[in-house]
Amino acid sequence: MIRFAVFFVLAYSMCAAFVPSPAQAGIFEFFFGKAKDDGPDPLQTGVAPFAYDPSKPAEALKSLPESTVPLNLPHRSPAHLVEWVTTASSEVLTFEKSDYRAEIKDRKDRFDSNGLREYVAFLQERNIIKILEDGTFQVRSFVEEPPLLLNEGVVDGRYHWLYELPMMVSYMDRNMKTYKKADAVNQHIILKVQIGRSADGSGIDGLKIEHFSGRADTQEKK
Repeated sequence: MIRFAVFFVLAYSMCAAFVPSPAQAGIFEFFFGKAKDDGPDPLQTGVAPFAYDPSKPAEALKSLPESTVPLNLPHRSPAHLVEWVTTASSEVLTFEKSDYRAEIKDRKDRFDSNGLREYVAFLQERNIIKILEDGTFQVRSFVEEPPLLLNEGVVDGRYHWLYELPMMVSYMDRNMKTYKKADAVNQHIILKVQIGRSADGSGIDGLKIEHFSGRADTQEKK
C-alpha cells in the first residue's frame, strides 16, 4: 500500500484566505451557490493530506531518463504515477498570476490536444474562468485524498490510466495584505483524469493528460 504521509508548512505559511465582503460573497453565491461549512480546511490549519506547492514544480519528475519500455506497457511505478497525477491535477487548477491565460499556455505540455480542450471546457463550465476574469481572486487547489485508480490498460497500442481525485479548490483575495483570521471560499470537486503514454515520448515523463472532467462533490465533509 502506498503511504501518503506528506506534511507541509511552507506551502501554506504564505497562503490562507479572506473573509469575503458582501459583494465578494455575492459573486461566489451567484456562480456556486451558498458555501457550506466544511469544518477546518488545510488553508487554516496548515495541514493537508497532500503537500503540493504549485509555485515549486516537481522538477525531479522532469529529470528522469527517457524510458525504453514499449508503449503498450507501463513505464512508471504505481507510486510515481500517483505522484504525477496528484501534482498535475493540483498544478493545472492553481492560478496565482494576474494573467491566467499565460498560466494555461504554460501548462500545455501536460495535455494532448483532446485533454487540453476538455481542461479549458472544465474551467469554463465550473465558472473558474469567470472568477479569474473578475481579477479579484487567486485560486489554489489541493488533492484531498489518495487518487483512486479506476482502470488501466492498452488502447491503440499505448498504455493508459484513469484516476478519480477529490479536490478542494480555494478562492482567495488577490490583494489581501494579511492572512490572519481569514477564511477561504472553497469548492469540493471530484475529478476524473485519464493519463496515457505519449506516442512520441513528449510531455513530462512521457505522459499526457488525455481526458479531464469533474463534478461537484456533494458529500458532507467531516
